[in-house]
Amino acid sequence: MESNDELIENLKKEVKDELKDKFNETAVGYIHVFNKRLEEKLREQGIEYNKEEFKGKQID
Repeated sequence: MESNDELIENLKKEVKDELKDKFNETAVGYIHVFNKRLEEKLREQGIEYNKEEFKGKQID
């Protein structure tokens, strides 16, 4: 079973792949859209999204 950190990393990769054809990573709003989608995916996996905990960790 994956640890939360591994799961989060995999979800971040999934979100990046989902947004690849829709947004350029340098586009205004990309980070906002990325964070919202990551938040949704974390909640789907039962991981509580805490903005402070994930602050600065969204984009690698």
